[in-house]
Amino acid sequence: MNKPTLFALGSLSMSLALGCGGAERPAARSSMDEPAKVSRAFGHLVAACNNARGAHERASLCLLLADYAHRGVHGIPRDPALALDAWEKAVDVLQASCEDGNVLDCTRAAAAIGMFVRPKGDPEGARVEPARWMVRYAEAGCSGGDAAGCARLGVIYERAQGVSTDQARADDYYDQACEKGHKPSCLRLAENQEGKRAVATYERACAAGSGFGCAAAGQHHARGVFVEVSRARAAALFERGCSLRDMAACLIGAELLVNGDAGEVKRALALSATSCNEGIPEGCLLAGMVLERRGDKESAKEVYARACTFPEASACGQAAARLRSLSQKALVKSR
Repeated sequence: MNKPTLFALGSLSMSLALGCGGAERPAARSSMDEPAKVSRAFGHLVAACNNARGAHERASLCLLLADYAHRGVHGIPRDPALALDAWEKAVDVLQASCEDGNVLDCTRAAAAIGMFVRPKGDPEGARVEPARWMVRYAEAGCSGGDAAGCARLGVIYERAQGVSTDQARADDYYDQACEKGHKPSCLRLAENQEGKRAVATYERACAAGSGFGCAAAGQHHARGVFVEVSRARAAALFERGCSLRDMAACLIGAELLVNGDAGEVKRALALSATSCNEGIPEGCLLAGMVLERRGDKESAKEVYARACTFPEASACGQAAARLRSLSQKALVKSR
C-alpha cells in the first residue's frame, strides 16, 4: 500500500473527528454544537500530536496542528507559539526516525523543515539554521535511494531555499529523481532542457508513468520537432499516454490515426471512445465520425448525442449537425 503524504493522515483524522469522513454520519445538529465539536476535535489533534504511534503519523498530525494554529482556521484560534511547538515536534520525530535509518523520514524531515512556521516578527535570520538541516536531510534521503529526496534538493537549489541558486545542480538532482521514477522531476527537467534532450526526458517521464510526458513526447515525434518525424513512435506514445488517463494524448492520438489504414482507424476509435467516456466532447465527435464512416450509424448517433451532454460542450454544434444529417438520411431512406 502506498504511504500517504505528510498531511494525508492528519487531514483524514481531522475529517473523521469533525464527523465528515465516516460511513455512519450522525443526524444534523444545531450550529450551537459546532464550538463543542471543534473543541473536541482540537483536543484530539493536540493529544495525537503528543502521543500518536509511528513517526510518520505523529509528524503528520503535528504538522496539521501547526498549520491550523498558524492560520487560525477551522474554529481554532491563531496561536503562533502553539504552531511553532507543533512544528518542532514534527521535525524532531522525523529527524529521530531518519537517524534510525528510515530513509523516507529523512526526506519528510526536509519537507517539514521547508514548511517552517515562524511566529510573526521572528527575524528572517531564524531561517538560516533550519535551511542547513533541510539540505542535510534531503541529501540523506536522496543518497539513501528516495527519489523524493532528490526532487526536494532540485527544488531547493532551483529556488534558492537556504542556498545559492544553482540550476545545473538542481537539474542534476532532478535527473537523479527522474532515474528513480519520479514523474514530476522528469517533467521539470524536460522543461529546463532543449532539443533532443528535452524530448528524451519527456519519454523518460512517459516511461515513469506520466501521461503528460507521453503526450508531449508524442507531439514532438508527430511534428518532427527536434527529432525525425515518426507517426509510429508518436502513435505508440499517445496510446501509452491515453492508457495513463491523459485525455489530450487520447484525442491527439485519435486525430493522428483516424485517416490511416483499417488497423489505425480501429486504434483511433479506441482512443476517441476513451476520451468520450471521460467527458471530452471532441472525443465523442471523432468517435461518431469513425463509426459513421464504418457504417455503424446507430452507434454513431448515440455517440454524437453524448457530445452534447457534457458541461463543456464545445463540439456539440458539429455533433448535433451530424446527428441531424444521419436522421434525415434515415428518414429519406425509409420513404
